[in-house]
Amino acid sequence: MEELQRTAFEIIASVGEAKTYYMNAVKLAKEGNITEARETIGQGNEVFAKAHEHHFSCIQREAEGEQLPFSILFIHAEDQLLSTEIMRDMAVQLSDVYEELNRLKEE
Repeated sequence: MEELQRTAFEIIASVGEAKTYYMNAVKLAKEGNITEARETIGQGNEVFAKAHEHHFSCIQREAEGEQLPFSILFIHAEDQLLSTEIMRDMAVQLSDVYEELNRLKEE
């Protein structure tokens, strides 16, 4: 159980950092800094990938027959992982929208 808790905290910490990158990317895009916004999304993706690796390792263990204990903390970590994935997708979409808005304003 202790190992699962540690993994859950790793996921939660990583996705928290990734969320910060994604929210900053939206802010940058809104300010017209599209290139910097896309770079910031890329930085968030690197951190998010670490969280996904931790999660996948648990799925892999269970697929190999190991029975992992039920954990509300791990469920919370999965919830945070999924919501961060949605935030990433929205940051990409909003960056595209702000890029188009800026282009239209310049015309």
